[in-house]
Amino acid sequence: MRRFRLFLFSTALLASLLGVTAFMGLSMISAHTQAQTSHTQVTQRNNPQVTCSGDGCDGLNPVMTGCATGAYTVQTAVFSNSYIELRYSPTCKTNWGRVISKVGPTFLEIRIQRVDG
Repeated sequence: MRRFRLFLFSTALLASLLGVTAFMGLSMISAHTQAQTSHTQVTQRNNPQVTCSGDGCDGLNPVMTGCATGAYTVQTAVFSNSYIELRYSPTCKTNWGRVISKVGPTFLEIRIQRVDG
């Protein structure tokens, strides 16, 4: 029962984090200028390890695509046995979740569901 409650809480938290990220993403898009967009395009061309951007990164490993370089943590949730981080890459203009276990190698299951369907 405790694991089930932890699972439900984790799911709700991740859904909330994704909702906040979507809202922040829309705000950030409207705030960016053409100069910043040009800088990002030049950065991607000059940085050969970056292999995707935006929705093109869905389901891909951020380290393997080069998106983890320069990425930062937007928000962190702390649980008794783990941390969940919402990460964002300005170079790739994408985000992802990262789970870090506090108890060493163990099985952690995370499911992500959008709150808006």
